[in-house]
Amino acid sequence: LLDFQSQLKQVFDTYRAMVSQEQAVTCFMRVFLSDTATQTHAVEEQLMEDRGFPYSVVEQPPANGTKVALWVWMLSHAESHALNSGLYEVSTPHATLYWATGLAEACGTYKEQTALILQQYVMMLIQEGLTLAGNCQRTWFYVNDIDNQYAGRMKARNGLFCYAGTHLRHPLYSQHRHSGANSHAAVARDNGCAGLQAYGFTSDTISLCFRPSQPHK
Repeated sequence: LLDFQSQLKQVFDTYRAMVSQEQAVTCFMRVFLSDTATQTHAVEEQLMEDRGFPYSVVEQPPANGTKVALWVWMLSHAESHALNSGLYEVSTPHATLYWATGLAEACGTYKEQTALILQQYVMMLIQEGLTLAGNCQRTWFYVNDIDNQYAGRMKARNGLFCYAGTHLRHPLYSQHRHSGANSHAAVARDNGCAGLQAYGFTSDTISLCFRPSQPHK
């Protein structure tokens, strides 16, 4: 295998070639590293010429044995810019998407950090005339020691989501082990939010599939 610097250059060269070929705008990027403590600075140097979109760095070694991998969401015929609220707006002729990333808190318990991160995100949405219940489509949480801290984080998340009315329309979410650049934060989060009202859709256009409950034996 190539060394880390060579792998990093190779994946970013491939990424930039795809952007140019597709004439696309990057909505969001997630960088997976084998060792964030020693590799994050090199990633940030690569991103200096590509900034203008939200990204996150996660310590999760790629399964194929390499040291770096990219996950990129791109759209053609789109424009992207940062908003004063801290969200990034991506506009196309048919849709407007809002992204937030890098939300983290370094103080308090896992439950308290989760609640503070969610409150921060809600305030960002409010500044853009959006709501958690009406517009949030997808969230990702990164948690240190997730095996032992799952319950506290989920209690804080579910409490705020229920209060916001999302129990009527569940946004997709996932949670992962977190060992990123902010080593003092127990919980970190990325969010994907679609501003449905901005392009003539309403939340009623989203159809949900529920798995039938299994009878207790």
